[in-house]
Amino acid sequence: MNSTSAGDVALEDAFAAFLQAQETGDVEAARQILHDHPGLAEQVAMFHAHCAQVPPPWPAGGSGRPNPIASWDNTLTHDKDTDVASRSDDWPAIPGYEILGILGQGAMGVVYKARQIGLKRIVALKMIRAGAHADREQKARFRREAEAVAALHHANIVQIHDIGEEGGCPYFSMEYVGGGSLDQLIAGDPQDPKTSANIVRQVALAVQSAHERGIIHRDLKPANILLNNPVGRPPIDGALPVSASGTFHSAIPKVTDFGLARDQSQDSSLTRLGAVVGTPSYMAPEQASGLVAEVGPLADVYALGAILYHLLTGRPPFKGISVQDRLNQVKELAPIPPARLQPSVPTDLETICLKCLEKDPEKRYASAGELAADLERFLNDEAIEARPPGVSDWVNGILWRSKYNNATVWGWPLFLFWHCHCRRQYREDLGDLVRTTAVDLGLQ
Repeated sequence: MNSTSAGDVALEDAFAAFLQAQETGDVEAARQILHDHPGLAEQVAMFHAHCAQVPPPWPAGGSGRPNPIASWDNTLTHDKDTDVASRSDDWPAIPGYEILGILGQGAMGVVYKARQIGLKRIVALKMIRAGAHADREQKARFRREAEAVAALHHANIVQIHDIGEEGGCPYFSMEYVGGGSLDQLIAGDPQDPKTSANIVRQVALAVQSAHERGIIHRDLKPANILLNNPVGRPPIDGALPVSASGTFHSAIPKVTDFGLARDQSQDSSLTRLGAVVGTPSYMAPEQASGLVAEVGPLADVYALGAILYHLLTGRPPFKGISVQDRLNQVKELAPIPPARLQPSVPTDLETICLKCLEKDPEKRYASAGELAADLERFLNDEAIEARPPGVSDWVNGILWRSKYNNATVWGWPLFLFWHCHCRRQYREDLGDLVRTTAVDLGLQ
């Protein structure tokens, strides 16, 4: 990967965080990001102007800079439901490829289903939404994603075929995975425990392979796990039935979307604090706190636990009305044990899941490979290495959270002081009652 300065990385992360806030409709989060990064406003405004292919309607502020927030409700939210490139007339023309349709799209990129004419195969073709109008930072992030994927060779990671640029529009093609996403598979329903364990085990092995190359994904979630066979087809080797109902799915997962991935070997100059990037319901507490320098392999281990939790219960570990609400829950609250939501969840699998979701990174599995090994033990009906958290783990969790939250710093000591005071007062009152009773009975 190309080396970049800490300032460039911080601005790119801020840009990605802004686009995520836009997609989720969190206007307040977007305002805060622009406030923290004044140089970002013009970049965001120009990006959306090119994506929409219309002149930007944002009124200029006192400084003459465009205001990306001003008309968000009227002009930008259409990206979630209506795409100007949804008609075949607007699809890009890439030599050697025939565009067949849109597979997915986000605030920054579009993935097309395409036919690679020379090799007569179906591929996924990813491009930047802004196309030739993308600025230097966007193109650099896009290329780093392609380079990250190209460096990884694993059966459970979507493989890259080609990278290029046409008319100033960068693109890369990947293997086409036609079974939909894990998110679509779950669809709000709890899945079979052994199937869930097998899926996460395979993903963990893929993530371990990436970590050994120094690549941290930073956005693992069910939507970024593709499945290699459509629903209804018989399972292939290594696949397990999704449920006991007889519906089979070729549950061999493939990790995709390395758009937020980071190469640890290139980011030694990162500052401690930065923009929060990722998906709130699946990001680790240190990631939700914007502690860029602390977001390493164990943040991905946390995300794997959140994916397992979602598979077992049909919902992510934390749900909230807003993005900020979910971020606060991730940092402050312990997840509800899966078995309370779904009593059929085996105790050992719940223990594995909750170990991944520890607030303190040191309490999680030391690597994605160790998680995969414990899931393998569970699948083989062997004793797992993880142990349920005890009282000391509970106290350590409080102390870890107190590192990043002033309310916790002062709240818990005050609570403990009040608790001890009440207990002491209770003992004194009880002693007075005993003495008074003894006097009344003539015992003293």
